Amino acid sequence: MITHAGLQARKAEPQLFGEGGYQPLQPSGPRADNLCAFARTHEERLAVAVVPRLVSSLLDCARLPPQAFAGTRVPLPEGKRFVDALTGEERSSGAVDELFSTLPVALLISR
Repeated sequence: MITHAGLQARKAEPQLFGEGGYQPLQPSGPRADNLCAFARTHEERLAVAVVPRLVSSLLDCARLPPQAFAGTRVPLPEGKRFVDALTGEERSSGAVDELFSTLPVALLISR
């Protein structure tokens, strides 16, 4: 499901993913070191990938609870709205506990 959704996003936005510039993002907050985040930019379009890392100590059995990332943020441009290509949910906040409310990974595409 995740791979398929990511490939569909890439198919829908070929210039963004194929020609877009790469920008590493610096998360902030108590779990910033447990995230990897970057953006692809092309003209006014933006894609942001957020994935967890080094999370074994945060697991609840085999589940990574979103509240483990409470207070941690990924910098997103003010006023931009995003759709998570993996879940279809609209996002406007860089709060990681919200981004990970459905899946413990996010692929945000600006609208």
